[in-house]
Amino acid sequence: MRLSSGLLVLMLASTTAHADLTEKLDNVNKWLSVLSGEPARGGSNSKVAVNTAIPSAPQGATLTEAQKQQLSKQLNPKISDKQIKAMLTEASPTIEKVLGMTACFYPGNSFGAYQSSGGNFTNFPQNPWLFSHHDSAQCVNVQRIKNWRASAKNALSFSVMYVSEQSGESFEHQYEIQKQLDDVWLFNN
Repeated sequence: MRLSSGLLVLMLASTTAHADLTEKLDNVNKWLSVLSGEPARGGSNSKVAVNTAIPSAPQGATLTEAQKQQLSKQLNPKISDKQIKAMLTEASPTIEKVLGMTACFYPGNSFGAYQSSGGNFTNFPQNPWLFSHHDSAQCVNVQRIKNWRASAKNALSFSVMYVSEQSGESFEHQYEIQKQLDDVWLFNN
């Protein structure tokens, strides 16, 4: 009877460990699907799990009033080039919306409405490993926007420095936004 009891305990421990591992792998799979914007595959409860949630920032993160003011200030730089200033004035509402979303770690699939047909949003800083010591329930600061340049008559390039006030971590990303045929400004990257 002792041998049977021992086997039973071993089998139960193995089953519990397997269930814990399966649950952890399912959670990793869900996180990866949110970051990539692709539907989650597999899972212990279904053959294909599809992420149908409306995209939102993790845990309801939103810019503070101070962060909003900082972002607005960065979108009003002293630029002497009239062409760049005119493009920035037109593109500012879209730039402000997208930079606010990226600063608050919105999932990659949230940006479709702001992406040009050839756009690639995989480089946005919503990756939690870029700010591994920052609480993702809080937004990071858009500390600086610089290197404004007209990459074409209908395209504006710039770089953004994101900084975590909490951890001091920072990340800089280069963007390009392009005016479409219908006069809408959309991001290429």
